[in-house]
Order: sequence, then structure tokens, then C-alpha cells
Amino acid sequence: MGLDGLYEDALANLNEAAQLRASTRSPKGKGGSGGSWTQRFRAPGANEDPAQIVLVPGEYEIVLQTGKGKPFKLQRRYGIVYRHYNATKKKYCRCTAGLAMDGKPNNYIIVPGNQPCPSCRTMEDGAAWMQIRKLHVFSIVLLDHFHLVDSDRVNDRTGEAYKEYEECQGKRCKLCKKGVKRVFGKRMYWPLGPMHAGQLGDIARKTLATKCACGGRIRPIAAQCPACGATLRDFDDEPFDTKKELAEFRSSSHTCVNDDCSYKGPFLEIPECDSCRKATPLGLFNTKLEVYMAGKGTQSVLQVSDFEPLSVKLKAKIKDAMIPFNLDKVWDFKPLDPDEQAKVMGIDNPFDNYSDDIEEDESGSSAWGNEDEPDDDGEDEGEDDDIDVDLD
Repeated sequence: MGLDGLYEDALANLNEAAQLRASTRSPKGKGGSGGSWTQRFRAPGANEDPAQIVLVPGEYEIVLQTGKGKPFKLQRRYGIVYRHYNATKKKYCRCTAGLAMDGKPNNYIIVPGNQPCPSCRTMEDGAAWMQIRKLHVFSIVLLDHFHLVDSDRVNDRTGEAYKEYEECQGKRCKLCKKGVKRVFGKRMYWPLGPMHAGQLGDIARKTLATKCACGGRIRPIAAQCPACGATLRDFDDEPFDTKKELAEFRSSSHTCVNDDCSYKGPFLEIPECDSCRKATPLGLFNTKLEVYMAGKGTQSVLQVSDFEPLSVKLKAKIKDAMIPFNLDKVWDFKPLDPDEQAKVMGIDNPFDNYSDDIEEDESGSSAWGNEDEPDDDGEDEGEDDDIDVDLD
């Protein structure tokens, strides 16, 4: 059964939650640009006003390696990076080696062909205080009015001052009275640990995917093979007795019923809307979200207090800010050469004769200038090292 691009994208939204739980490594962003730590988003607390955001889809290639088998590539609309944490010195940096499971949970090896990583070698030598953590990184637009003001940092290439965003204060705003340029929407990146990424995935699957872009309610009516379009199961003809049975069916790998098709893996759910004939489920990337964080640290929970379809008008209004980040150029995740990484992490560098030139990012910041900055997702560094997660 043929699907046009819009319908196919809607079906992809149904599987976004499962993708968030993929165990991955070495993302490479395509397009976009870098950013400084001032562009890092932190969801407001429960005692603050929720933030209105739009998640921006990117194109990230993620190489997945399990055991000693041949690696394969996944495409994701968000980035995934691994980051080391020195619990004794409270320092962190991005892992520059490719990680692989060596057949046992939490037993990682350095994959040949990637950059040397002193922190990985320190872990292999048995240092329990050196940890590693997975981060899901989303490009977002924060929906609010801001003024563009000159910072005290200068771009060495152009000689011009970098611009910073200051929130507009409304009717009593001094910057408005001075005629300082005002824009709507701030481009930011949002790093989430496994716990909060999983919560976001649950929101997408249990809440967003049940609503249609037209405002109607959506229900799945069939399971379809993504390769050939054959119907694997009609949910009306073969209904599920319990929600648990449906959940197990969704999380299982299925073989196509078409003898001419060799596909085996996850299926596509075919949605039906009770208000229109073109069911378009809401997902993480076609919705305006209102978010906040309840609780603190490992006891915190990501909340979506309200949501609505991303309108054509709003999308046009923020189009200049809807640019995904290249994570290799983002201040928080820029790869360091072994010497610099060892200095940042306070460890010895076991690799000799290896050096790369480290360029400044677009904000003029170095990748190790603020290594004590806390995580923006609210999870305590080192407390939620859920890196051994299920594959999708």
C-alpha cells in the first residue's frame, strides 16, 4: 500500500518513543551549526511558568555496535552522544572513542578505528570513579520574544561582537524603548539523560500519538510491514484482550506474512482518526509543547502540561530558528584530542603522538572552558548511568 510523504512521516511519529530507547554511539550531525552553553535549554521547575518549545528535526547518523558483530547505521532526528564523568574531580567531556558492548552488561570496549579516548582507557584499567553516560540531544526553539544585544565577546574572523538573547520584558522593557532589535524564538539545544528521554518518549507514545493534527482522536487499526505494506494483523478482526498484550506485540520483532518479503523487525501501526480521513498523529516534531520539570535530580519527572499541533503560521514565524545543531561544533560536545581531554578530566594521557587542532565554536567558547556546568536535564551526573538500555 503506497504512502505519501506526509502520511509516512505521521507513521514515523508512532515509533519515536521506541527510538528514544536505542543504545547507540558516535552520532554525526548533518548540516546546522554549533552553539555555546548559553544556548543550552533547561526545563523550568514546577514553581515556574512552563516553557513553550518546538522540537526541530535533524538528520543524525548513529553507528550501532553490539559485541563483535558488524556495525550498522541508524538515522535519528535527534543526536546521541556519550559523555565521561570524573566523579572525584567533577569534570566531564565527550567520549571520543566508539563504544561497544563486549557481550556483557556494562562491559565496554574501545572500537578500533575511532579516536583514542583517555577516559575510556581509564575505565578499562578499572577506575570506578570514571563513568560514562548517554545523552539524547534535541534541537529546539524556545517560543518567546527576545532582544539581540552585543556581548563582550568578539568573533576573531569578522571582528564583530557575538549576539546574545535577552528576554523581552513586555510593556516596561527598556530594550524596547531603546529600539533594540526584537525577535521571536530562540534556537537552543536540549540534552536529556536516559531517564528523562524515556519519559519524553512515553509522552509521545501515550499522549501525543493518540491525537490527530485535525484535533480528532486516533486509534491504531492494523499492523503493517514497513518494507512491502502487507498487513500483519488487523486489530479489529484480532483485537487484544489487555493493554499488556498490545504492549508486548508492539515491542516484539515480527516476520512479514508475505512470502516474497524477507523483512523481520518492528511493524508500522496504521492509524485512524475519528474526525478526518487523513489521520496525522501528533509526535515530538510536529507539536508545540509546554514543558516543565517536577522534582529534582533522579527523582525529577519531565512533564508536558499542554500541547497543540504545530501550525503553518507558527512554523513560518520561527523558520529562521529551526536549524538543527551540528553536535560536533556544540560547546558541550565538541570532541577533544587526547592531551586536552586528559587535562580537562585530570587524568594521564596514555596515547602518544596524537594531536588535533581544536577550533573554537561559533560563540568563541572553547569546548573545555566551563566543565563544571551542571546538566540541563536535571539528572545528577553519575547517578543515572542507564547506558545498558534495550535496543529498538
